[in-house]
Amino acid sequence: MKIEFNREERERYVVNPRTEKRNGKRYLKADICGCEYIIVWMFPLQKMREIFSEEVKDALKHLAETKGSYFLKLTEEEIEGTEKKFSICAFVNYKRSGDAVEIPDRPASLAVCGAKYDKSSDTFVIYLPDEKLNYKTDISMEIRYMVRPYQTARVISKGFFRRKIVENREEQGVYEVKFEASSGYTDAGIWYEFVIKGKKYCYPVTAVMLGKSVRIRCPEGNSLKFQAVSGIVLKKVEGL
Repeated sequence: MKIEFNREERERYVVNPRTEKRNGKRYLKADICGCEYIIVWMFPLQKMREIFSEEVKDALKHLAETKGSYFLKLTEEEIEGTEKKFSICAFVNYKRSGDAVEIPDRPASLAVCGAKYDKSSDTFVIYLPDEKLNYKTDISMEIRYMVRPYQTARVISKGFFRRKIVENREEQGVYEVKFEASSGYTDAGIWYEFVIKGKKYCYPVTAVMLGKSVRIRCPEGNSLKFQAVSGIVLKKVEGL
């Protein structure tokens, strides 16, 4: 398979990308005309790079040569450049995918462009985006969480008939914490800090902690506060 690069034409373009979340999944929409495929590039949030430098073009050509027809069915692929790695999220046959396509749900800066496959010449034509048009967007991830004092339960007997009563007691300085599960979360995107004897200590919230109730003990004189990297929005709720 060969790769050609052309400038976007009036009849062939992909612009105005936007995302939405439905039933826990992230979907991408765009205004598309004259293109069968939409190429989605995902970069770390606010770290967008030039998507069609000569190095990226060469890497794409090499990928097409090695993948053959499978090149048209890519879902997520990391392209190895001479100095850096370039990540492609998807080549999607947009015409067959309805009004939106599913993409990974993680904080990222996105760029999109259109493409068309000429079967007779086995050529994949990529239309380079016009810098004057909107072909970029950002994804932020909202993660809900709850915090409440941790309670221990003990059974005691009271009265003449020795009735058993469950008594709940709060453990001083211990909290029950739960973050909602998120498939796009990566380790250390959220953390909490304590100051002990004048030194600050950071503790990451790892991916395996999401979706589970965990106990965190606060050292004396500290309060439990969570922070997150850019692109993750924390929302505190009463319960999960």
